[in-house]
Amino acid sequence: MMSILNRASQEGLDLAGLRLLYPSAEQMKLQGSELASSDLDNLNQIGPVLAMALRGTFARTIWLDSVGPSDPELARRTDPNSLCALYGGDSKEKTLLFCPRNLSRVQ
Repeated sequence: MMSILNRASQEGLDLAGLRLLYPSAEQMKLQGSELASSDLDNLNQIGPVLAMALRGTFARTIWLDSVGPSDPELARRTDPNSLCALYGGDSKEKTLLFCPRNLSRVQ
């Protein structure tokens, strides 16, 4: 976790909030959304979620570039210094990081 926070700091982003959440399966689902995906199904099965809020100029773009592709195997081939490549685990299902890529999923 410290490495992830250090990367945010190195990118010039400020930590605006950090919370450990215990959402129910109903809370994890996007009500009335067609965007429900296997990513969301994976989140429903993992239990507690550490949510991090970052702020800064172009924070979303900078952070998504730092995280890299959601699939750690792809990230290791295309962006080996990205957070998903470094801390992504063996597969997309076991990744440490999840960042919504669609603006409608960012609240």
